[in-house]
Amino acid sequence: MALRKYDRHGKGYAGACGLFLCVVIFCAVMVLFAADQSQGQGLVLTGEVSSTEDNGISSELRSYPLNIETITLTRSESGIKEELPLEDYVAGVVAGEMPVTFGSEALKAQAVIARTYGIAVITQGGELCDDPGHCQCYYDPDTLKENWGSEFESKYALCQEAAAATEGELLLYGDEIAKTFFHSTCGGRTSSAAEVWGEDIPYLQSVNCEWDKDAPRYSATVTLAVTELPYLLNIDGGGDVPAAAGFTGSGRVSEVTYGGETIKATDFRKSLSLNSTDFSIDSQGDQVVITTKGFGHGVGLCQYGANGMSKAGYDYKEILEHYYTGVSLGKITKSLR
Repeated sequence: MALRKYDRHGKGYAGACGLFLCVVIFCAVMVLFAADQSQGQGLVLTGEVSSTEDNGISSELRSYPLNIETITLTRSESGIKEELPLEDYVAGVVAGEMPVTFGSEALKAQAVIARTYGIAVITQGGELCDDPGHCQCYYDPDTLKENWGSEFESKYALCQEAAAATEGELLLYGDEIAKTFFHSTCGGRTSSAAEVWGEDIPYLQSVNCEWDKDAPRYSATVTLAVTELPYLLNIDGGGDVPAAAGFTGSGRVSEVTYGGETIKATDFRKSLSLNSTDFSIDSQGDQVVITTKGFGHGVGLCQYGANGMSKAGYDYKEILEHYYTGVSLGKITKSLR
């Protein structure tokens, strides 16, 4: 079974790596999430959120039998394979995939993503690497010392704490490891997997998100000359201005018409280097102004939304419960340390 098919991050924030890369594609990567003990009991979540009592994440973790204490990681620059403890790998991915200034519960959610993605790749017979364009961004302590300088110890401790607090936990859907995707900023509402990739996945549905408004790329504007468009889109537009021709269930653009042709919004976004497919197009004289909302494909966990939820008092169990519908938590039976 192929391991990669879809964008994993979208254009998410890649921590010390930079902004989360948009194109991280995998086919049946079964990625699991976990949760810590609930701190926000009694809080009412807004939007499309399942309650813990009904079909949300239970406080009791299901046993998931696996014997994985270490992982083998291929370093992309050197090609050298390294063996390291799973939880050390998790901490290094948290450092690479999320700003450590985010709330502790958001960091825990990211830790679960890192662990379960790694386990999914291993159990599917794949190989892990540190290239965020293929797997996940991983930074070893030596690299982080160079990046963080005198702040290394305090910052890395946050990553280690996130890994330790969620040690061994996995996100499941039924008896299977869930496919989990994440992105930087959804712009107020996430996308469903069906509207982005054409596959309806029950736990990857569109949900409201009111917690990412402070994200640096919640809104952005791109201004282009009309004369640039034929070169960027590789279509002779005859001086036309592109127009949205269809919308998805979450309100994102699905198709664009230009020069008598219909373009997929995902292709239009790629050609013009837009932050997302949630955009509007305006004509201003000989210029086209495109305003986007969000950053990334919008499927699964919204990282800036998770940070907002964390700072609002929700625990990471509630965060995962919000962005992934009907999932449950498992924990690998054998201790990882």
